[in-house]
Amino acid sequence: MFRLFCIAVLVLLSVIDIVSLTVPDAAVVMLVCAALIWVPADSLINAVPAAAAVLGVCFLTALLCRALKRPAPFGMGDAKLLSALSLGLCATELMQLIAAAGVLAGIYAAFLLAFKKAGPKSQIPFVPFIAAGYALAVLPGVAL
Repeated sequence: MFRLFCIAVLVLLSVIDIVSLTVPDAAVVMLVCAALIWVPADSLINAVPAAAAVLGVCFLTALLCRALKRPAPFGMGDAKLLSALSLGLCATELMQLIAAAGVLAGIYAAFLLAFKKAGPKSQIPFVPFIAAGYALAVLPGVAL
C-alpha cells in the first residue's frame, strides 16, 4: 500500500517540480508519516540508516558544490524526497532507484543540450526522474 501511495504522491510532485522546480516539505513529511504507518517496524528500522546515508551524501554533495562555487546537481528537496522514499525500500531497490533516476535525467539533459533547448547551467526538474526510477525499482515484472 505504501508503494502505491508513493507513486501517487510522486506523480503529483512531478507536476509541481516541473512547474516550480520545488519539492514541498509538506509532501516529504507526508511520505515519512505514511512510512511510519504502513512499513513494518523491522523493515523501517533497517531502512533508517540508508535514509540517513542518502540524505548525508546529498547534503555533502551540495556543500562541496557550494564550496567549489558550482551549482548543485540537485536541490535539497530532491535529497529529502529520496531519503523519505528510501524508508520503504530495500538497499537493492534504493540503488536501482538512484541509478535509474540518474541515467534517465542524464539522457534528458543530453537531449536538451544536443538540441540547444538548454545550456550547461540550466536547471531541470529531477522529481519526474525520481518517480520513473521508483516505478522501475518497485513495480513487479520490471527488472533493471
